[in-house]
Amino acid sequence: MNKYKDALCSRNVQLYNNISAGVIVSNQSLVLQNVSRARAGHYTCVGSNGEGDGQSNAVSLDIKCKLFFSGSYNVQLYNNISAGVIVSNQSLVLQNVSRARAGHYTCVGSNGEGDGQSNAVSLDIKYAPVCRPGQETTIGVARNEVAKIHCEVEANPPALEFRWKFNNTSESTEIERHLFSVEGSRSTITFTPSSQRDYGTLLCWAKNPWGAMKAPCVYHVIPAGPPDSLTNCSILNKTVHGLSVECQSGFDGGLPQTFLLELYNDHSHVRLTNVTSREPHFTVEGLGSGVGFDIFLYAVNSKGRSEPTILQAHTLKAAEPRTGMPVPIHITPLLGFLGAGVGCLVFLACMIICLVRVKHSRSTKRHSNFFFFVDAL
Repeated sequence: MNKYKDALCSRNVQLYNNISAGVIVSNQSLVLQNVSRARAGHYTCVGSNGEGDGQSNAVSLDIKCKLFFSGSYNVQLYNNISAGVIVSNQSLVLQNVSRARAGHYTCVGSNGEGDGQSNAVSLDIKYAPVCRPGQETTIGVARNEVAKIHCEVEANPPALEFRWKFNNTSESTEIERHLFSVEGSRSTITFTPSSQRDYGTLLCWAKNPWGAMKAPCVYHVIPAGPPDSLTNCSILNKTVHGLSVECQSGFDGGLPQTFLLELYNDHSHVRLTNVTSREPHFTVEGLGSGVGFDIFLYAVNSKGRSEPTILQAHTLKAAEPRTGMPVPIHITPLLGFLGAGVGCLVFLACMIICLVRVKHSRSTKRHSNFFFFVDAL
């Protein structure tokens, strides 16, 4: 028969099988589950028969804790006094805690036989509401358009009260409670601007039992519509099979905008392709050589597209193939007769010119002799 004794606290304690307490004794083996620092000590196995008892060498169980924080992922904690984390073997001290420290903490003990993990301890941080990061804070709204604006906060416990205020250049107005709704940690207001004075800034505050927001969530309501047309568009880098276009953007209509190119055949007016870009720069490839195109360019936002800017362009013609052989010239009989006739006419014209020049030359000589004779008298 074997018995296990625990020499913890300088006194022997015989261990018995107790599954609910995490102690499993099975003849010559001992299993301890969910160990804590109270289990640290020396363990021996005592065997007995009719001749007496025999005792094994002591096995030491040294509990050393690794402290883990479990939020969205597990992170082992190390001693870092400047960050307010103090780890001292079997204890953890957190100083100047913020809501980022909320989560579940466990202690992992290890020895030569393996690791054991404590039950998780939850750290629940209570705090007053703050604006949820990443919200859309600039909202473009057209006149008489119905817009729903959401104010979302983070709070523990959840926010219980909200209030809204509207500011513009001339007034500041508290918004009545029935004009907005509250659902958990989010409040929604329905806003419909009908004149220029209805554009401005909406402010939202929330409150829970731990206090009210120190700074409000701020939402800018601006006029919105389709963006302005693209300007100063030019064709760049024309090739045999492609081209590039570069433009300058205008007012975005109060909303994020993208840019669109649509390319049509200038004869059939069939759309060949379209290109979308975050910048007003486009490159189109895979076109036919020497072909003409109509190019329509737009700026686009959630309210629509601008008036088109239209360009005409064509790709370069491909170089015609050349061979090293001379091209033979074929002369038909008709061309031969025409050539001979033209030759005869040219010959006759030359003869007439020569005769006229000779006759003119002789006449000039006679007049010259006459005047010389008179001078001699």
